[in-house]
Amino acid sequence: MMKKILTIIIILLLLCPVARAQDDIYRDTDAVEQTAPAAKETSKERKEREKRLQERVDSLAHVKSMGAIMRDHFVLLAEQVSLGNMGYVHSGLDKSTNFIVVQGERAMVQFALNDGSLGANGLGGLTVAGRVTNKRVTQDGDGGVTLTFHVMGSRVNADVSIQLYPDCDSASAMVMATFSSDRITMYGRLLPYNNPDLNMSD
Repeated sequence: MMKKILTIIIILLLLCPVARAQDDIYRDTDAVEQTAPAAKETSKERKEREKRLQERVDSLAHVKSMGAIMRDHFVLLAEQVSLGNMGYVHSGLDKSTNFIVVQGERAMVQFALNDGSLGANGLGGLTVAGRVTNKRVTQDGDGGVTLTFHVMGSRVNADVSIQLYPDCDSASAMVMATFSSDRITMYGRLLPYNNPDLNMSD
Protein backbone atom coordinates (compact mmCIF):
# COMPACT_ATOMS: atom_id res chain seq x y z
CA MET A 1 0.00 0.00 0.00
CA MET A 2 2.83 2.39 0.87
CA LYS A 3 4.44 1.71 -2.53
CA LYS A 4 1.17 2.56 -4.30
CA ILE A 5 0.78 5.81 -2.34
CA LEU A 6 4.41 6.70 -3.08
CA THR A 7 3.86 6.04 -6.77
CA ILE A 8 0.79 8.31 -6.91
CA ILE A 9 2.77 11.10 -5.22
CA ILE A 10 5.65 10.65 -7.66
CA ILE A 11 3.30 10.78 -10.67
CA LEU A 12 1.87 14.12 -9.55
CA LEU A 13 5.31 15.56 -8.80
CA LEU A 14 6.85 14.40 -12.06
CA LEU A 15 4.30 15.62 -14.57
CA CYS A 16 4.41 19.41 -14.08
CA PRO A 17 8.19 20.04 -13.92
CA VAL A 18 8.88 17.68 -16.84
CA ALA A 19 6.22 19.32 -18.98
CA ARG A 20 7.86 22.68 -18.30
CA ALA A 21 11.25 21.27 -19.28
CA GLN A 22 9.84 20.03 -22.59
CA ASP A 23 8.21 23.40 -23.25
CA ASP A 24 11.50 25.18 -22.54
CA ILE A 25 13.30 23.13 -25.19
CA TYR A 26 10.83 24.04 -27.89
CA ARG A 27 10.52 27.64 -26.76
CA ASP A 28 14.30 28.00 -26.97
CA THR A 29 14.19 26.97 -30.61
CA ASP A 30 12.65 30.33 -31.41
CA ALA A 31 16.11 31.77 -30.83
CA VAL A 32 17.75 29.07 -32.94
CA GLU A 33 16.32 30.10 -36.29
CA GLN A 34 14.12 33.14 -36.89
CA THR A 35 14.61 33.40 -40.65
CA ALA A 36 11.32 33.13 -42.53
CA PRO A 37 11.25 30.81 -45.55
CA ALA A 38 11.79 32.47 -48.92
CA ALA A 39 8.66 33.19 -50.93
CA LYS A 40 9.86 30.98 -53.81
CA GLU A 41 11.35 28.25 -51.68
CA THR A 42 11.47 24.93 -53.49
CA SER A 43 10.43 21.66 -51.92
CA LYS A 44 14.07 20.60 -51.66
CA GLU A 45 15.07 23.88 -50.03
CA ARG A 46 12.19 23.57 -47.56
CA LYS A 47 13.23 20.04 -46.57
CA GLU A 48 16.84 21.13 -46.12
CA ARG A 49 15.78 24.08 -43.97
CA GLU A 50 13.53 21.89 -41.83
CA LYS A 51 16.32 19.34 -41.48
CA ARG A 52 18.76 22.04 -40.30
CA LEU A 53 16.23 23.32 -37.78
CA GLN A 54 15.53 19.85 -36.43
CA GLU A 55 19.25 19.19 -36.06
CA ARG A 56 19.61 22.40 -34.05
CA VAL A 57 16.61 21.52 -31.88
CA ASP A 58 18.04 18.06 -31.20
CA SER A 59 21.48 19.50 -30.44
CA LEU A 60 20.00 21.99 -27.98
CA ALA A 61 18.03 19.21 -26.28
CA HIS A 62 21.22 17.14 -25.98
CA VAL A 63 23.09 20.02 -24.32
CA LYS A 64 20.25 20.46 -21.81
CA SER A 65 20.19 16.74 -21.03
CA MET A 66 23.95 16.55 -20.64
CA GLY A 67 23.89 19.55 -18.30
CA ALA A 68 21.16 17.86 -16.23
CA ILE A 69 23.34 14.76 -15.86
CA MET A 70 26.30 16.82 -14.71
CA ARG A 71 24.10 18.65 -12.18
CA ASP A 72 22.59 15.36 -10.92
CA HIS A 73 19.03 16.53 -11.54
CA PHE A 74 17.27 14.65 -14.32
CA VAL A 75 14.56 12.16 -15.17
CA LEU A 76 14.52 9.46 -17.84
CA LEU A 77 10.91 8.86 -18.90
CA ALA A 78 10.71 5.34 -20.30
CA GLU A 79 8.48 4.66 -23.29
CA GLN A 80 9.70 1.07 -23.66
CA VAL A 81 11.05 -1.55 -21.25
CA SER A 82 12.87 -4.78 -22.07
CA LEU A 83 13.11 -7.52 -19.44
CA GLY A 84 15.76 -10.21 -19.20
CA ASN A 85 18.10 -11.33 -21.93
CA MET A 86 15.49 -12.42 -24.48
CA GLY A 87 15.03 -8.92 -25.87
CA TYR A 88 11.20 -8.76 -25.71
CA VAL A 89 10.21 -5.10 -25.51
CA HIS A 90 7.10 -3.80 -23.74
CA SER A 91 5.89 -0.65 -25.52
CA GLY A 92 3.22 1.96 -24.91
CA LEU A 93 3.95 2.13 -21.18
CA ASP A 94 2.85 4.89 -18.84
CA LYS A 95 5.87 7.18 -18.50
CA SER A 96 4.61 8.43 -15.13
CA THR A 97 5.22 4.97 -13.62
CA ASN A 98 8.26 3.95 -15.71
CA PHE A 99 11.21 6.19 -15.04
CA ILE A 100 14.59 6.82 -13.47
CA VAL A 101 14.92 10.05 -11.51
CA VAL A 102 18.07 11.45 -9.90
CA GLN A 103 17.99 14.36 -7.47
CA GLY A 104 21.44 15.07 -6.08
CA GLU A 105 22.55 12.12 -3.96
CA ARG A 106 19.16 10.36 -4.16
CA ALA A 107 17.69 8.30 -6.98
CA MET A 108 14.65 6.20 -7.78
CA VAL A 109 14.29 3.52 -10.45
CA GLN A 110 10.80 2.28 -11.21
CA PHE A 111 9.06 0.26 -13.87
CA ALA A 112 5.47 -0.96 -13.87
CA LEU A 113 4.12 -3.17 -16.65
CA ASN A 114 0.54 -3.05 -15.33
CA ASP A 115 -0.01 -6.53 -16.77
CA GLY A 116 -2.03 -7.86 -13.87
CA SER A 117 0.94 -9.22 -11.93
CA LEU A 118 1.87 -7.68 -8.58
CA GLY A 119 5.64 -7.67 -8.99
CA ALA A 120 7.97 -6.42 -6.28
CA ASN A 121 6.23 -3.03 -6.10
CA GLY A 122 2.60 -4.14 -6.43
CA LEU A 123 2.42 -2.67 -9.94
CA GLY A 124 3.86 -5.51 -11.98
CA GLY A 125 7.40 -4.22 -11.73
CA LEU A 126 10.13 -2.93 -9.45
CA THR A 127 10.87 0.15 -7.38
CA VAL A 128 14.35 0.89 -6.02
CA ALA A 129 14.94 4.13 -4.11
CA GLY A 130 17.98 5.20 -2.16
CA ARG A 131 21.37 6.85 -2.09
CA VAL A 132 23.56 7.25 -5.20
CA THR A 133 27.11 5.91 -4.94
CA ASN A 134 29.97 5.09 -7.32
CA LYS A 135 28.85 7.68 -9.87
CA ARG A 136 30.92 7.92 -13.04
CA VAL A 137 30.36 10.00 -16.22
CA THR A 138 32.22 9.46 -19.49
CA GLN A 139 31.84 10.93 -22.98
CA ASP A 140 32.80 9.26 -26.25
CA GLY A 141 34.19 10.87 -29.38
CA ASP A 142 30.76 11.14 -31.02
CA GLY A 143 29.27 13.13 -28.14
CA GLY A 144 27.43 10.29 -26.44
CA VAL A 145 27.41 10.34 -22.64
CA THR A 146 27.46 7.33 -20.32
CA LEU A 147 26.49 7.62 -16.66
CA THR A 148 26.90 4.70 -14.26
CA PHE A 149 25.97 4.60 -10.58
CA HIS A 150 24.74 2.35 -7.78
CA VAL A 151 21.48 2.89 -5.89
CA MET A 152 21.58 1.72 -2.27
CA GLY A 153 18.04 1.08 -1.06
CA SER A 154 16.97 -0.22 2.35
CA ARG A 155 15.81 -3.53 0.85
CA VAL A 156 16.95 -3.65 -2.78
CA ASN A 157 20.08 -2.26 -4.45
CA ALA A 158 20.62 -1.72 -8.18
CA ASP A 159 23.41 -0.93 -10.62
CA VAL A 160 22.36 1.56 -13.31
CA SER A 161 24.06 2.42 -16.61
CA ILE A 162 22.50 5.24 -18.66
CA GLN A 163 23.51 6.00 -22.25
CA LEU A 164 22.58 9.45 -23.61
CA TYR A 165 22.84 9.26 -27.39
CA PRO A 166 24.67 11.96 -29.42
CA ASP A 167 22.84 15.07 -30.68
CA CYS A 168 19.48 14.32 -29.03
CA ASP A 169 17.85 13.68 -25.65
CA SER A 170 17.08 10.01 -26.37
CA ALA A 171 18.58 7.60 -23.87
CA SER A 172 18.60 4.01 -22.70
CA ALA A 173 19.28 2.64 -19.25
CA MET A 174 20.30 -0.84 -18.12
CA VAL A 175 19.33 -1.76 -14.57
CA MET A 176 20.62 -4.78 -12.65
CA ALA A 177 18.84 -5.34 -9.32
CA THR A 178 20.65 -7.26 -6.60
CA PHE A 179 17.94 -9.92 -6.20
CA SER A 180 17.98 -10.97 -9.87
CA SER A 181 20.52 -11.75 -12.57
CA ASP A 182 18.10 -10.50 -15.25
CA ARG A 183 18.63 -7.02 -16.57
CA ILE A 184 15.98 -4.37 -17.17
CA THR A 185 16.52 -2.01 -20.11
CA MET A 186 14.53 1.22 -20.36
CA TYR A 187 14.28 3.43 -23.45
CA GLY A 188 13.03 7.01 -23.51
CA ARG A 189 13.96 10.68 -23.19
CA LEU A 190 16.28 12.13 -20.56
CA LEU A 191 15.14 15.57 -19.41
CA PRO A 192 16.21 18.17 -16.84
CA TYR A 193 14.23 17.81 -13.63
CA ASN A 194 14.45 19.52 -10.26
CA ASN A 195 11.92 19.03 -7.50
CA PRO A 196 13.25 19.46 -3.95
CA ASP A 197 9.96 18.08 -2.52
CA LEU A 198 10.35 14.68 -4.21
CA ASN A 199 10.45 11.89 -1.60
CA MET A 200 12.81 9.14 -2.72
CA SER A 201 13.24 7.24 0.51
CA ASP A 202 12.84 3.47 0.17
